[in-house]
Amino acid sequence: MKTSIRRPLGVVASSFVLLLPACGGAVRDERVPAAARAAGPSLVLRQGLNGYAGVTDVEVSSRHPPAGGTGGTGGARAAVTDGPAMGAYRIDGEGGYEVRSFLRFGALPSLQGRRVQRAELALTFRRGSSGHALSVQALTKGWNAGDARFGWTNTGTGERWPVPGGGSSDWEAGPAATLDGAIGSEADTRVVALPADLVQRWIDQPQHNHGLALVATVSGQGAWLRSSEDAQPAWRPTLRLWLQ
Repeated sequence: MKTSIRRPLGVVASSFVLLLPACGGAVRDERVPAAARAAGPSLVLRQGLNGYAGVTDVEVSSRHPPAGGTGGTGGARAAVTDGPAMGAYRIDGEGGYEVRSFLRFGALPSLQGRRVQRAELALTFRRGSSGHALSVQALTKGWNAGDARFGWTNTGTGERWPVPGGGSSDWEAGPAATLDGAIGSEADTRVVALPADLVQRWIDQPQHNHGLALVATVSGQGAWLRSSEDAQPAWRPTLRLWLQ
């Protein structure tokens, strides 16, 4: 069963990792990057934490802003926003549009050989509608936000999205997690469980680590989240792993 847990800010924030061997005591495993060092028997991955820089997150929209407007990078990428916030919302009907966000935790191959026992994703909302509902989908199709073609219709890997913005053919059946409910503050952090086998595949088969898509499932109910570029490090997307 997928659960969503409210947790005080800073609970997932840590500064180093203690890896406990079978014989007891604390050792430092050089296979684990310095970026993943956190307190306790878990690993915390967050952009900027101890030098970790493996997070890619970006917002794409089916609506291009007007010429000279803000919120995009211009030209063919006018519907792509890479900044301290990312959204997930949709407006149905005439003149409607949709915004989705893509999130990936990379630089995981150094964890190969370890088994994921448990995984949690922490996302912090900056504002949103009380009736919002988000589906966290595990992507099966690659994308490259650094490519000039990347956007609502193009993956940036030389292919177009079969369904603009990504669709059921681009992600695994069923959501990896769901998020919903009232947003209580400018920094409302939610923690959801991710399937351990999903994160294990990201580690063992990095070529198939395509990350997650945040998709709104209720029209007219928006949500805006803090990205990996947020000025407050503790509010950035965080992946926490318990490894064996």
